[in-house]
Amino acid sequence: MPKKNEFIEKLAYRWIIHAHAEQGSADYEREFVVWEIVNSMSHGFPEETWEFIQTVIDIDSKRETLGPLATGPLEDLIANFGEKMIDSIVARAQVDRRVSETLGLVWLYKVSDEVRNKVLAVRNVDGWGTEVWYPHKKNERA
Repeated sequence: MPKKNEFIEKLAYRWIIHAHAEQGSADYEREFVVWEIVNSMSHGFPEETWEFIQTVIDIDSKRETLGPLATGPLEDLIANFGEKMIDSIVARAQVDRRVSETLGLVWLYKVSDEVRNKVLAVRNVDGWGTEVWYPHKKNERA
């Protein structure tokens, strides 16, 4: 098994802190720069973004993490680099329920029919229902 990219792993841990922090809290404000780094990465570095997403899922697959991961980096990755990355994403989703569930929250905008159909074939929306999955934005998704 290849050694994980140490930078990506540290970024993932800090991103998880930000994702779980209450908006406006010290953790949220301190780790906001991590959100900015990941946002930039998802618009220019698809392989690194996919490695980051997989690392986050491997570290913490709680819904409070998967929700922001789906509606942020994963959604951006698919929107910006769907044609290039979809086969890797689908391959992991076929063997990892956490990935297929995370895909269940992705809004498929700016994607080709081919990418959309591949995502729809593997994503799992069971169980998401109307649960709140952003801990610091209560009831926004309900």
